[in-house]
Amino acid sequence: MEIRQERQGDVLTLYMTGEFNKLTAEAFDKEFSAQGAKEVRLDFSGITYLSSAGLRSILQAAKTVEMAGGKFAVLYPQKTVMEVFEMTNFDRIIHIVEGSKT
Repeated sequence: MEIRQERQGDVLTLYMTGEFNKLTAEAFDKEFSAQGAKEVRLDFSGITYLSSAGLRSILQAAKTVEMAGGKFAVLYPQKTVMEVFEMTNFDRIIHIVEGSKT
């Protein structure tokens, strides 16, 4: 998985591509930092696979941001990834913006 960061004011967007699996989740956990941003967005338009380890990493990142008073969202997941969010009910606990980037 590759991650590119973009910061605009208090908003940090992580553009993610590839598979979010056990190995990449471990790397994400070590590298993730909200960097003082009040809003963190994970752009999932390039994520092709999401494992339970990836779900755990997302939940931990969301908790970290929200406990600091910030907002957290997953943007534009592909259909198969959105199905994982729905099957696990993550779509009820994580703010997810569906659709495609415009």
